[in-house]
Amino acid sequence: MRWLAALAFPVIFFMSIDGGRMITGVFKREYVAGLVPLQILLWGLGLEFFNPFSGHVLYVLNRQKTVIVITAASVVTNIIANLILVPRYGIIGASCAMVISLSVMFWGYALALRRWLPLVQLFGRILPPLLVAGALAPLAWWLRAHVPFVVNGALYCLLCAAAYFGLGLLRWQDLHMFAAGRGARPVAPDADDITAVNE
Repeated sequence: MRWLAALAFPVIFFMSIDGGRMITGVFKREYVAGLVPLQILLWGLGLEFFNPFSGHVLYVLNRQKTVIVITAASVVTNIIANLILVPRYGIIGASCAMVISLSVMFWGYALALRRWLPLVQLFGRILPPLLVAGALAPLAWWLRAHVPFVVNGALYCLLCAAAYFGLGLLRWQDLHMFAAGRGARPVAPDADDITAVNE
């Protein structure tokens, strides 16, 4: 969860701040009207960093019915929100409807997994990377008037990464988790990373 949050939030903050230059640089200036829907959808897609992971965990726990119910609730919410918001607000309403439905899915998974991952621990892993990325966001806001889009993004993401490792939110030894799948010897996690709940 910490790694997912550390990957998601710098991208979300930076694209919310400087996404307009990406649109005008990659596409034509006429597409700049899509900036606001993009900025809204970014926060919904941020939830999508966590939703697939949570769904797979529930499958492993043999809670397939729970996944179906949560997915159905998210779809119904999306349909209702679109019917209400799109006639009034158009594409911005559709973007908001998507964020609302993804939020329903996120909270559904969070509540379904609270026995194995209590909400306090879940948000204890998500909020620190969010706060760090938010604290460094004003720098990206200031730099966008002085450096190219690519340079601004690279500097902001590097600073976020340095802060994550410097504050101990991420650890170098965690990288062994990704190497373990390729035959490397995995490193045992710390006790505070394990939530053991007896059936």
